[in-house]
Formats: sequence, structure tokens, C-alpha cells
Amino acid sequence: MPLTGAADDLLGEPGSRYRDARLAVLLEGAELVTAETTARVAATIDAAAACRAAGNLNAEAALYSDHYLARALARSGDDGAATPDAALRRAMAAAPVFVPSPEPTHGPTWRLFDDQVATVATTRDGPLFVVLSRLNDRWLIDEVAPYPFQPDEPPPAAHEVSGGALPPLDFAVVSITDDGVVPNVISVVAGARVRIVVTNSGTADRTFRIAGTPLEMRVAAGETDSTWIEFPKGTYGYAVEHTTVPGVDPSAMNGTLIAVDSWRGTPVP
Repeated sequence: MPLTGAADDLLGEPGSRYRDARLAVLLEGAELVTAETTARVAATIDAAAACRAAGNLNAEAALYSDHYLARALARSGDDGAATPDAALRRAMAAAPVFVPSPEPTHGPTWRLFDDQVATVATTRDGPLFVVLSRLNDRWLIDEVAPYPFQPDEPPPAAHEVSGGALPPLDFAVVSITDDGVVPNVISVVAGARVRIVVTNSGTADRTFRIAGTPLEMRVAAGETDSTWIEFPKGTYGYAVEHTTVPGVDPSAMNGTLIAVDSWRGTPVP
């Protein structure tokens, strides 16, 4: 399933606090992938760079998902009358020009939703946030967006980027550890289908619940699960089932979800 709105459609102009905060929220709860997955992702991006250098358009396009190509073709103004070769050239005209870099080939790679990961790659025009989707044993480039942060540093916290108040989003990423849950405040769009992603990086299985809703997710240690839910406007508490651990504040396992009206029409400047 495409990561709708998370990369290619960040719902804000480049450089806006809203757009940057949205990307920071996406990464705040994301875990790094294994070395094997990182290598596979790097291989896809390096292959795209090699195909572009060799002028092999068909091989380069094969490294992109159908989702990416369909959106790129639609943005090109294609009316369906072009030949397949012409349509492919149009779709790939705006594809990034990746620049191979020395080892380690690329920056950190994060696991996002289900079979999707993201990394920061070097391009001719600067660092690019690249979302890839898994197809069998391959990783295909699915969405791209300029990366607004320093590529050699961890991404900043979302509240630091937004200036304090986080914009409402159509997804929420929650990370559970043995010490607590991050973040402890989430803002989502009321009345919209919201994707809730829960990653359990702790050592025990956990149950994540949102009060006042039927949402209850049992997530095994080391696993990630996600679901869709719609929230009426209001404030909800969420909690992670846990046992008392010496030195761990029980309140660290709780948080607040706030469902507010969409930002549309009044974006964060």
C-alpha cells in the first residue's frame, strides 16, 4: 500500500514548518532496519545512479514502483495518447539523479509502515528523502521529497521543527520501549481515516490501547503493527499495558492523542 501523504505529498510547500514537522513526526517513532535491508536499499539507489549514467531508461524505470510511475506520468500532463516509450520518458523526466557515494553508501534507513522503508540519498540537487516499497525480495523507489535536515545528523524532534505545536496528521507512529512510549502527545486530523503504527522495540510483548475507542493492538517484542481508525474531534488517552519495572515511571507508558480539525486552509507558516 502506498505511503499516502508521507513523502511525495507532504502537504506543505518546501521549507514550511508544517512539511518539515510532518517528516520529523514520521521519523520520530521509526526504527532503523537491519544491515541486510540497508544493503538492499543502497543497491537499488546505486543501480538507479548507474542506469542513469548509462542512459538505460528502461532499466532505471524498473527500479521504481508502479505507484511512483503512475503519479509521475499524471504530473507530466499525459493525456493517454502518448506511445508507451514516450509515456515512460515523461514519467522518468523528473526522476532524481542519484550520485553514488563511498561506503557507507547511504545514510540511515528507517522502517516506516509495513513493507516500506526510507533513507536519505545523495542526488545532484542535494539530499533526498526516499521511500521504498518491497516487492518480493526487491526494494523499489516509491516516493521522494527533498530532505530538509542535516543528512549526517539524527532528525530533530517534531516539536522543535514546528515551533511547539504539532500539526494534525493522517498518521501516527508510536514507539514502545521497556522505558516508555514515544511520543507522549500525538495530534491527528479529526474525522479522517488515520493510520496508527505501533513499533515494539522492547523485550516483552505489549498491548497498546486508545481509551474511548475500540483500538487495541497486541504487538510482539521486536515487531511492528498498524491499523486504521477514525477519531471524532476530542482528546483521547492512550496507554501501553506494562508491569511495574524498578526505576521506570509508570506514566511514561501513557500518552495523549488530540483529534483536531484539518489544517487545510490554515497551514502552519
